[in-house]
Amino acid sequence: MFLSMNAFPYFVKGHAKEAPAESAVGQAMERHQVPPFFQIFEQAVELGDAKIWACSMAMDVLGVKEDGLESIVAGPMGLTKFFSDAEGSTVLTF
Repeated sequence: MFLSMNAFPYFVKGHAKEAPAESAVGQAMERHQVPPFFQIFEQAVELGDAKIWACSMAMDVLGVKEDGLESIVAGPMGLTKFFSDAEGSTVLTF
């Protein structure tokens, strides 16, 4: 997973971990008590083989150092490197 722009701050220490329930889908997820996205990503890292990378440019722009990232983030990575590593894989954007 590659964190950039609007998603990035949720993975910085001290930032809120719960995104607002926007749209009908977000509100339905809240009504059905779907676990918060951060908890789902924590489980993916802890129980699976998921890796979460922070956009190095977003880190620079926001002045976030590597030690300011939540522990589930594997570290910083540039977008070009991410795409190079993901070559031949299925890449989803959301």
